[in-house]
Amino acid sequence: MATISYPPSTRFPPHVDHCDNSLVCLTSLGLTSRFMVQAPGMSEKQVLELSSGDLLVFDASSAANILHGVEGIVEGSCPEGLCETLQKHRYGVQCRLTF
Repeated sequence: MATISYPPSTRFPPHVDHCDNSLVCLTSLGLTSRFMVQAPGMSEKQVLELSSGDLLVFDASSAANILHGVEGIVEGSCPEGLCETLQKHRYGVQCRLTF
């Protein structure tokens, strides 16, 4: 399990994970991220807006070949009522499940 802090200017380059026999469960907290994903067979990449509390699950194996990354963070997008730290960053909480 890991947590990565993304200030608003952050981008995370597109990459493919190589963790065979595993899934990634990615929860977004704080600011919204523009998360890019492209799987084999998709003609174009898709950009998802992951808001605070959203969960994304994907196959992290080499065989799945899921290209993904963070294209940017949306400033001012944190839901009201969350602590000051979450209102200024996006935290990606990642849990890898192996089987």
